[in-house]
Amino acid sequence: MSFEELAAVSGAEDGPLWDILRATGSKKYHIEYNGYFSNHLSHALVSLHRLGQPKEVLDQFHEYYKQWLEPAIPSQKRVTEEMWETVIGERKWYTDLVDFFTAEHTKLGSTDALLAQYVPRLLEGLSGAAFHGLIELGFTIESRLTSAVLDGLAYMCFAYRSIGDLTPVPASEGFPTTPSEGTPIDRDICTILKRMREEHHFDGAFEHIKEPPYRDLDLSDFQKKMMVLGDMYPQQLQYYLQQLDLWDLHDQKLDDIDFTALMKKVFDSMLTVYSTARNDDFFLLHGVTSSFAMTRILPYLPSPRDKLNAIFYLVKSVAAVYLVEDAPILEPITHEHPLPDWLDIIQTAVDSKDEHTIKVVYACHDFFTKSTHADEKQDYLYQFAAACRTKLQPWKDACKQNRK
Repeated sequence: MSFEELAAVSGAEDGPLWDILRATGSKKYHIEYNGYFSNHLSHALVSLHRLGQPKEVLDQFHEYYKQWLEPAIPSQKRVTEEMWETVIGERKWYTDLVDFFTAEHTKLGSTDALLAQYVPRLLEGLSGAAFHGLIELGFTIESRLTSAVLDGLAYMCFAYRSIGDLTPVPASEGFPTTPSEGTPIDRDICTILKRMREEHHFDGAFEHIKEPPYRDLDLSDFQKKMMVLGDMYPQQLQYYLQQLDLWDLHDQKLDDIDFTALMKKVFDSMLTVYSTARNDDFFLLHGVTSSFAMTRILPYLPSPRDKLNAIFYLVKSVAAVYLVEDAPILEPITHEHPLPDWLDIIQTAVDSKDEHTIKVVYACHDFFTKSTHADEKQDYLYQFAAACRTKLQPWKDACKQNRK
């Protein structure tokens, strides 16, 4: 079904969500506040609604959260079809971008056509603003409200920040063609992240944020470090992406790929990294919510190659986050401890009024409810991560929290 067809089917159910999204979107609030903090209001409202919360709870969250938000900056309609690409990643003219994509939506005639035309151009920069452009787009697609999707697409353009393209790195570039002696032959994400920590290709990288131009930017240290990796270490990041078993798909027949199953595998991998790294790493958490957002975006990409590239850029970006967060040691979860009930987890998340907690719980619960329950360990992980984020389950009970 097309986006508009899905919206027509869900209109009665989603009406209360649409009302508040329309009232609190880009015409009301700016997409960032206090310089570079992302406005998470739409993500939280969508998550609360999908968790079954009534309109009163959505209104209460808005009343609580708006204390941090800043008024929208009026559009001057400066962005046109001829020059829109010059604005990508410039972090300016957000509402102008919203107006541009609104006009493009009218011209193209559907949300599907708009996303198919513009999202592929923006995939390389999906890690910008700590993934929040991607997250905004994914969660607004989940809302099935076109005006909210236009806000999300504009933020993905606004926040764009490349960490390098997907050009394969040949062995002649100075990287080993095979793992060093004694390195495990496994090629899953946790094994490759371990190699990134131990093989020292990124030693001293983040000293550069003390130097121009990074030193003088009005951005968080996290964003500056991600910029350093994209500007100065793109081949190193690409090398490790190529070590993943996922990269084997690069040269396969793409029409045979089950992207729904593949994206579930990616989400599970990002949740594993977040859950086994250490006590609730804030930015690895964004690897979870951005992976969930990607599950909503992927169906609207026009070709299998675009879909696979989107997944590659996502995984490559989360690997960069792992480095920025000091490459924590990943310890397996024991799966031995009883967990709180989902109803308690959800209610605790709602009561927390913490937008990140609400999103993570929704994402984990959504995957749990759609699970075939054939893999008890994976089902446990969904519930474990949600319970730990709500502080109903101590992280230390199920995995050691060591750090390099």
